[in-house]
Amino acid sequence: MRDFKLFGENRTDIHKNARLSPHSRAQLVRRVLGEGQTRSAVAQAFGVSCKTVGKWVDRFLAEGPDGLRDHGRTGCSGPPLARAIP
Repeated sequence: MRDFKLFGENRTDIHKNARLSPHSRAQLVRRVLGEGQTRSAVAQAFGVSCKTVGKWVDRFLAEGPDGLRDHGRTGCSGPPLARAIP
C-alpha cells in the first residue's frame, strides 16, 4: 500500500482542537489498511478512540487523501455576540 502524503501541510491549517495532523491521520490509516493492525491497537498507539480511528479510515475510503484534511464544521459557531448596551 502506498504511503499517504498530503503536500503543503501547514500546522496553521489544522483545526485548533485537532488531536491528529493530516500526516498523523494518514499514518493511522496506513496502519489499519496497509498493515492490517486492529483499530483498537492503532487507537491506543495514537492516543485516540476506536471511533476516531474508524472516522478517519472511513473518510479515507470515501474521499481518498482529501478526506484526511479538516472539514468545515457545522452547527453552533460559538456564543452569540453581546448586544451593545446604550
